[in-house]
Amino acid sequence: MRLPHLLALSLFAALAFSACNTASPTSGTNVATSPAVIGGTSSPSPSPAPSPTPSPLPSVGVDPAALHGLTIQVWQAFAGPAEDLFTNQVAQFNAENQWGIVVADSGYGDYTSLFDAMNSALAAGKSPDLVEALPEQTLAWQSLGKVVDLQPYLADPL
Repeated sequence: MRLPHLLALSLFAALAFSACNTASPTSGTNVATSPAVIGGTSSPSPSPAPSPTPSPLPSVGVDPAALHGLTIQVWQAFAGPAEDLFTNQVAQFNAENQWGIVVADSGYGDYTSLFDAMNSALAAGKSPDLVEALPEQTLAWQSLGKVVDLQPYLADPL
């Protein structure tokens, strides 16, 4: 019973931390090549000219200024220490994020309750912004056309 909670928390943390990484380890670097050997003598290979790095543009079409004060409702099914860890991470994010986004966390204590509440919310047209759920639950909602791919948001340079 604890493994699904820890796995889900690990996946959420991986997504959250990958979203914080805005630069690749090689971006903006110019790697010099080693000297080439021509006819038994060594001559340096020319280094490519550095190119300017363009300013990142939002790829998801969201103006970062419009995010200030935005509240995101998150539903989750953590319990015990996993829930404590999640709520601490939410509090830290709310206090430190540069966009002024506020995450409102609603805990359901178990995945069955969360699934039932989400199905009711979908039927009423009032679903949360983000749900931490089991893969099979997400697939059920995807079959209804109610799942959004978050990869563009995670890959967004801003």
